Amino acid sequence: ISTRFEVGVDATFGFRKIYKAWQDKKKVLTVVLKGKDLNEHIHYVRDIVGMPVREELLQGQRILYNAFFSKGLITVVTPEIQSEETLNILERFAGVFSLTYTRFLDIQKAEAQAREAKIEAALERVRSKAMSMHSSEDLATTIVAFYRELELLNVTPRRCGVGLINKETHIAEISSMNTTEEGGSIAVIGNLDLKLHPVLKGIYENWLLQKDYYPVLRGSEIKEYYQILTPQIHYPDYPNDIVQYGYFFFFAEGGVYAWAETKMSENELNIYRRFTSVITLTYKRYKDLKQAEEQAREATIEAALERVRGKAMAMHNSDDLSSTASMVFTELRKLGINPIRSGVGIMSRDSRKMQFYSAASSTNGDSLSLTGGIIVSGHPEFEKQYEAWLKKENYFTVLKGED
Repeated sequence: ISTRFEVGVDATFGFRKIYKAWQDKKKVLTVVLKGKDLNEHIHYVRDIVGMPVREELLQGQRILYNAFFSKGLITVVTPEIQSEETLNILERFAGVFSLTYTRFLDIQKAEAQAREAKIEAALERVRSKAMSMHSSEDLATTIVAFYRELELLNVTPRRCGVGLINKETHIAEISSMNTTEEGGSIAVIGNLDLKLHPVLKGIYENWLLQKDYYPVLRGSEIKEYYQILTPQIHYPDYPNDIVQYGYFFFFAEGGVYAWAETKMSENELNIYRRFTSVITLTYKRYKDLKQAEEQAREATIEAALERVRGKAMAMHNSDDLSSTASMVFTELRKLGINPIRSGVGIMSRDSRKMQFYSAASSTNGDSLSLTGGIIVSGHPEFEKQYEAWLKKENYFTVLKGED
């Protein structure tokens, strides 16, 4: 038996009689279909269910011989009446098949239990990876672990990943793993604007609703979709794909997604939903780490400011200003900010002269205190600096080439 079909137990006269006999715990039942009952049965199994039907069975009669066991039946369909011996053999086979089916259910249950244990172990490994994150940079390794576990469970899609969605900007921060033609995988990270394509808009709208989203791309739609995506995030070409099925599962900060060439079963969808709950934990951990890092960074900045503030308060004369400027340079460098020059300028409104106390990086990495006077005129850059100072505005510029 190579093909599986599903039929309604009350769909035809024949199926209704068979189901009633099974409910009544009969051992065998013969159903003869002719005329209207035969036409109804043939139309259902051929045109609705999709069973192949031999042409010679479309005329005359169709006889359904059924032998029952606890979970169902064995049935033989013929155009002619069979001997009593055939029916006895069929009944004996049903008795054997009852044991076979019981064994099948036991094996199926054991396989389901083993599969469940394997899934739970995979979830636990990703969960442990999330909880062992020490910094926000560890998020990428957790996403890779998620993808690897999908591979072990044989539910690896063509592409899958995790996206963080910004409600105001509609921008998704994507961490993605892509399966190559050779069966390997590559990581892709970047930002994606969810306003640029109907599928992307659907992702955003369903995220707001926290509702699973299953878009489908066919033929030219695939190329059109990736023409929108590729300028933002580089994805491999999918020239041979006839159809791509998308699956998006959401949590508060974003979602888990997968694109596959075939439809996923409900069991596979449930695996992704369970992984999504673990990824939710991952992102909570990520947010906690991010907040802790920001707090630590703020404390480090405040400590640096306090040291410069203390240096300023300890100045005894105007000459000490250059050493204070030098300390600013040193503290910026400790914070990972490495300018080629920094300093303090005291501006004169009348003379347009600025007394400059500068700290510049030397060849050995130390800072040198430099002082001098600059006339803030005669060059567009100086003019802009002076105007910004008069307006008490911050001023930022970029110098390139001849400038």
